Amino acid sequence: MVLIPNTPPEITSLDFDDDKNIICNATGYPEPTVTIQLPSGASKNENMIPKFETSSGIYRCTASNLLGQASVIRQIDPFDAAAIALVISATAAFVLLIVLLSHKLHPLKLPRQGLSAFC
Repeated sequence: MVLIPNTPPEITSLDFDDDKNIICNATGYPEPTVTIQLPSGASKNENMIPKFETSSGIYRCTASNLLGQASVIRQIDPFDAAAIALVISATAAFVLLIVLLSHKLHPLKLPRQGLSAFC
C-alpha cells in the first residue's frame, strides 16, 4: 500500500485561460476546495469564472483543505492591450472605409495647380 502524504494547499496560478475565463489553479492533498472572490465581493465556489461574468478589479483565489488555507490576490483586467488594439484597428479600418466611400461619392475638387497651393 502506498501512502500519499497530506499536503497543504498552494495556489499555482490565478490568470486567464485561452478563452479569457479567469482560472484559479491549486494543488494539495486532500484536493483543496477553491473559491474565487469577485471584485463585487461575491464568491464562487469553483476554480473558473466565465468571461461573461468578469470585470476589471481585484480577484482573490482561496484554496483550503484540512491542513490549511492559501490565498492569492490579483488585479485583473479582462480588457487587455491586445483586445484594445484589435478594437482600435477595427475602428480605424471603419473610419478609413467611410472616408473612402465619402470621397467616392463626393470627389475632392483640387485646384489645377494641385496640392502645392496648400503648402
